[in-house]
Amino acid sequence: MSDDPLEGTVAWRELQVEAREALAGASVERPDQEAAWLVEEASGMDRTDLVLGRDLPATVGGVARLDAMVARRCAGEPIQYVLGHWSFRSLDLLVDRRVLIPRPETEQVATEALAALDAVVARRSDGHRPVAVDLGTGSGALALAIATERPGTDVWATDRSPDAVEVARANLAGLGMAGRRVRLTVGSWFEPVPDELRGAVDLVVSNPP
Repeated sequence: MSDDPLEGTVAWRELQVEAREALAGASVERPDQEAAWLVEEASGMDRTDLVLGRDLPATVGGVARLDAMVARRCAGEPIQYVLGHWSFRSLDLLVDRRVLIPRPETEQVATEALAALDAVVARRSDGHRPVAVDLGTGSGALALAIATERPGTDVWATDRSPDAVEVARANLAGLGMAGRRVRLTVGSWFEPVPDELRGAVDLVVSNPP
């Protein structure tokens, strides 16, 4: 699909207004905010670039992407799935229908998990490397938050859904070296965790539906 400027030079600003009107007509709660997100995604510009480039002509491919996303959102598909990614703490996670959307309360679970790990480290002076297990990892949100914010931790993450683990692996790949101590495995709850870790796990975390 072409990313050449659209004939007629329709500006992104105009398309954002049209998207906002369509979303409002579909009773989307935050049509202004979501229209901006969708235009950012369709145009490939971040928020700052879009502010500066709102009057630039849209491209053929960009308009097609925007139209498709607006239609999906107006049909009731969650904005996170339409965008294909969502923020979780410091992470920008890939999300689609294979996984549940990370919820705001999951961030609180992450905060409490990190505090528990800090307490483990504070109690020990033997250089012990904490071990955390995330059961039902889904997109990998909790496991990857622990890995990035407490890089001295060995993290095991399990999920019975191969599709979910595939999404989590894609998110892990985006971490680079920060994810080097994360192990993602398919299986039910503790089943994939090695026997030698039984009794050696410092933290078990889970945020099921």
